Amino acid sequence: MARKGPPEKILLVEGYHDKHVVLQLWKSGHPKYQPFEIEVKKGAPNLIKSISAECKVPGRQTIGILVDGNDDPIKRWKEMGFIKQGESWKTFYHVV
Repeated sequence: MARKGPPEKILLVEGYHDKHVVLQLWKSGHPKYQPFEIEVKKGAPNLIKSISAECKVPGRQTIGILVDGNDDPIKRWKEMGFIKQGESWKTFYHVV
């Protein structure tokens, strides 16, 4: 039976290569079962802008976010709003 409405569990990724890698990794361990949808946001800026709206989707239970850390992962976390100015990665890690 086809699903109606948005997926309950979603993984947001920057690009199609990210989606392909995730699918291949998942299928290697769980070839018949994928309990989440993967949505390509076409770049980190688009992904970051979409987080708030994705959190408000009715029926949404779980959101995963996959972004490239590139050369400066702390900068990327700050861009996403997960680390405020002056906080350290260690502080963030322990909060989670």
